[in-house]
Amino acid sequence: PGLVGPVTEFTITGIDTGLELDPDNPLAFQTGIAVANSGVGFVTQTPITIDTDLSAIPLPAGSLLMLTGIGGLVAMRRRRRNG
Repeated sequence: PGLVGPVTEFTITGIDTGLELDPDNPLAFQTGIAVANSGVGFVTQTPITIDTDLSAIPLPAGSLLMLTGIGGLVAMRRRRRNG
């Protein structure tokens, strides 16, 4: 069974992240494509990246301010007990 119509786009998924390929390097993802009924064609590769590093998520400024306030309250409480 052949294709019903022309293929206008496709996606390559499941690339092993352990290979540490650079998505900005055009030679990192070499793809062979066979063309039937050759004519004018143009191929582009656009990397779609997903950052899975949870440590890159910034702590909201409000949380930092709240922790500073709680630390101040604890310090004031200790001074009252000791003094």
